[in-house]
Amino acid sequence: MKDAILGALIMAARHNAKIGNNLNQRVFGEKADVVTKGDLEIGDVITKILLTTKDRITVESEEHGKQTNLIPGEKERYYVAIDDIDGTNNLRVGKGFLPYCSMIVAFDSENKEQEGVKYSDYSHAACLDYASGKIFYTEKDLGKVEVYALNWEKIADSTENAQDNSKLALTLSTDIVSTQRGGLVGYASKDVSPISILPGVLDTVYKKFAVVDSGCSVFEYAMVGMGIRNGYVSSGKKQHELPLLYAFSKETGKKMVDFEGVPYDDRIYDFKGGDAEVIAGDSRVIEEVMFSIKAQKQAIERVKQALISSREKEELKKQVKSDGQGEDDGEQSL
Repeated sequence: MKDAILGALIMAARHNAKIGNNLNQRVFGEKADVVTKGDLEIGDVITKILLTTKDRITVESEEHGKQTNLIPGEKERYYVAIDDIDGTNNLRVGKGFLPYCSMIVAFDSENKEQEGVKYSDYSHAACLDYASGKIFYTEKDLGKVEVYALNWEKIADSTENAQDNSKLALTLSTDIVSTQRGGLVGYASKDVSPISILPGVLDTVYKKFAVVDSGCSVFEYAMVGMGIRNGYVSSGKKQHELPLLYAFSKETGKKMVDFEGVPYDDRIYDFKGGDAEVIAGDSRVIEEVMFSIKAQKQAIERVKQALISSREKEELKKQVKSDGQGEDDGEQSL
């Protein structure tokens, strides 16, 4: 399966170089959900190569849905999730300098539950950063993330970046667009960001840590796996990419949990799911981020109560004024 995944990503890189600027041609969609020619063609290249493997697999992507090489009666060996291109806006405006990626995660289907595979069922995970021409790869029990060039040569791995972060300022990856439901919107004709009078649940985290958003979540997952970022935090995430972060974290001694501290290990993977809360990192990162989130939630609740109290006072004033006006009208009618 490793060779099929690396081969698919290498061919995707070659196709990317071949069609060049045509990748950026919009096919349909608006704002952050725009679908480009690159999404469709790159996804098609990756899917076709994966389906030629001798392994019995089903491949699922956002743009191409589910495809399989199974024949009737065969049992699935691998379920494979792909993200054709992540970081479409970087592709649009980055001129090749900003990261945009393709992702492949394979799950072992041998013990697949009726509801689907669990996050801990991953067997292989990889992504290609088109800007740097590097493939980041891991597999179950490898214990590291490896980096490959487009000639199949291994050029680095995560053990080279091992560090003690106990005395360092923590650098977290995040997804500002997903978390704040605004910001970069790709091909949108008008950027209309929501306005909220309540503080965001991650505001304290953003103030406490050095936060980085490259505009490509998949690339940030690779940076977490390589030890270049100390962790990742975001809310409101689509789930189709998250197994990559899970696999990269797991193989480098980190954890991935939600905002309540519940691990993703036994969670059923929902390719089309959304609104996921996620923290990835070592114990220190998770503890400090969760502490900040808990404190911020308490602050938000106090603001809510103050707003409710203020609104109730205003309503009471209006009611008193209305009642007083009614009494005056009654006296005049007598």
